Amino acid sequence: MVCVPHSTNQWTCLLIQKRRLSYLWLALGVPVLLIVHCVVWAVCWFFVVSIPTAKLNSKMITKILYLPPDEVQIGDCGRSSGSGNEQMSEIIMYAHRSIKVYYYKYAVDGVNVILANLLTFVILSIILGYSVDNTVISGVTKCILSVLAIIPLTYYIGMAITSISAQSSFAVGAILNATFGSMVEVILFIIMLKKGRDSGQECYQELVKSSLTGAILCSILFIPGVSMVIGGLKFRTQKFNPKSANISASLLFVAIVGVFAPTVFSKIFGSLKCQGCERIYKEFTVHEPGSSIPATINNSVGFLCQQCEQSLQGLHGDRTLYTKHIEPLVYAISLILPIAYLIGLVFTMKTHSAHVFEEFELQLKEENAANGHHGTAQWSRIKSTIILLLCAVAIALCADLISENIQPLLEKTGISEYFIGVTMLSLVSELPEVVNGVQFALQNNVNLGIEIGCSTAIQVCLVQIPLLVLVNLIYPMGFYVVFNDVHLWAVIFSVVIINYIFQDGKSDYFQGSIVVFIYILLMCMYLFMLTPEHALCHNDGRHVSNVTSRISF
Repeated sequence: MVCVPHSTNQWTCLLIQKRRLSYLWLALGVPVLLIVHCVVWAVCWFFVVSIPTAKLNSKMITKILYLPPDEVQIGDCGRSSGSGNEQMSEIIMYAHRSIKVYYYKYAVDGVNVILANLLTFVILSIILGYSVDNTVISGVTKCILSVLAIIPLTYYIGMAITSISAQSSFAVGAILNATFGSMVEVILFIIMLKKGRDSGQECYQELVKSSLTGAILCSILFIPGVSMVIGGLKFRTQKFNPKSANISASLLFVAIVGVFAPTVFSKIFGSLKCQGCERIYKEFTVHEPGSSIPATINNSVGFLCQQCEQSLQGLHGDRTLYTKHIEPLVYAISLILPIAYLIGLVFTMKTHSAHVFEEFELQLKEENAANGHHGTAQWSRIKSTIILLLCAVAIALCADLISENIQPLLEKTGISEYFIGVTMLSLVSELPEVVNGVQFALQNNVNLGIEIGCSTAIQVCLVQIPLLVLVNLIYPMGFYVVFNDVHLWAVIFSVVIINYIFQDGKSDYFQGSIVVFIYILLMCMYLFMLTPEHALCHNDGRHVSNVTSRISF
């Protein structure tokens, strides 16, 4: 305890001396201790569980350091008597505990304290990224800091959209959800595509396509799977809304058919392009008429080709297949998919909301489970709008740093562009959804965790990709909506699996673990995947003749 004795008789005698000591203390003692307490406060606050200690240091910084040193006592405080004179003390700070585990639930202005602390990475990434040369701080460090900075920005955008939607009509909420909900990924992808266009490297296209695929796989498999596992460990069996899940499954089928139709089209009608082919010869023994000595001849029996893949270009760079067939198909799909998304929103949230949600929500109420489908407003509209704009600017700056420094990261780690795309670039923007899904599952509402995952996957296909096509139409960046075969089959397989899980309307930790294991196995496949030459990022953007492929491990 820290106390101030109220003995006014002594103060009169030593007033001048105490003032001199106080000035000396303020000049020499306070600055040093102020720095020390600020550092301790920052460290304790960042680790969350030690926030009680951070609060003690906060009280020291704001009040106690500026008191005369001889008036402050540390120890037991209360009423004491001595020599017949009663002395009273005032408690100005009481240290009850230094660490408390449950501070991970602490909120700052409606935002979880952990995500609020991650704003530190936003400040560090922008300051260090644009003011410090790469010779002082490596490009790898800048890239990692920028990736970590996107996590809290994504969460703040989601909070702002929820706040505005809760105070607006359904139409405004739907438009905001469709546009700003995909802001992080769209800004990152546009800047990376522009970087690829400026540098002449096709690898940035492949990074974007891998990130889109990774976001779909994470939303379909990882978010629902983790929610099922965490919820199933706390509750034996959990129920989710089969009607809502069936609607999401139907939209997922529409999304996958639309997004990957150009890919299937190119596989059927595209030209086969190989890195190199060698003619194969086989020896044949023949007997010429009138000669008893057999003759040996070598005849060509075919070609041995390496690194073959379907190409949109025909002989001599002919692009007729793409310009006359695939490109119009992409534009048609980009018009149809957003319409399907809007119809799904109107059906589930407006015209048939009661049919889809009412019965299940009544069932949740009867089981005393966590309830509530719509978000609540944490901030005002003006504050939410300002936060959206600030986050958009910060995301653009961080995305620019990622695109500028991702190539050194690829060189240092030796990991392929495909694996970086489906993991790091896609997971950072999905982490807030993962956290939300787990929190709902712990409240025995795994239904919302599943809905979050499916809605995110639907937004990737029905909103983000059409937006990228529209931007590419206005400002050509060479974005072709033709994916690698691995992406195609991984997504189709995942959609089939999750639809099988949705059939009975119940979940447990076993079902969730199976879904998570499938996701991990797919990531292992990407980890050991061969990287084609066109997907490799080089220092100067030119072809490197002595590099043909890289195994990503």
